[in-house]
Amino acid sequence: MNDTSPEIETLWLDMWKKTTPAQRVRMGSNMFSAAKELAMAGIRKEMGYDDSKEMRRRLFIRFYGTDFTPEETERILSHLDKFSPAC
Repeated sequence: MNDTSPEIETLWLDMWKKTTPAQRVRMGSNMFSAAKELAMAGIRKEMGYDDSKEMRRRLFIRFYGTDFTPEETERILSHLDKFSPAC
């Protein structure tokens, strides 16, 4: 799906070309952080409670759930369960 007009696409590409690699990394990092916060808020709303272990599992599935086979996903989730750091 592409809902961006050609004019805006050209403006965006021109702006992007003027940024430094460091600015691009910072922008990407900020976008990922924002996406993660939005996903976590949605997961909290779905769960109705806050559990860091379950949050890690659901966050992984939300971001990467279709990238792995069910077997690989379960293996990764079992490894995530071993860690206690918050998201």
